[in-house]
Amino acid sequence: MTLYEFRYLFMDDSQQVKIYNLNGENIPVIFEGEFCDLPEEYEDLEISSIDNVFGGIDFIGINVELDEEEEEE
Repeated sequence: MTLYEFRYLFMDDSQQVKIYNLNGENIPVIFEGEFCDLPEEYEDLEISSIDNVFGGIDFIGINVELDEEEEEE
């Protein structure tokens, strides 16, 4: 499932998200903010996994795997 497809499952796409690149060193955040503000170049990225939400966490962590070509864009 792509980030675009997942985003449109939400009733309100103002959900706070953090998107992590599992292929990067130390698993960097590549986007943080409301899902509706997701940059267009990330919409077709396939979701690798979604982090569990515990306690006071106010965002959904989504993991993707960028290859080197996508990272350079």
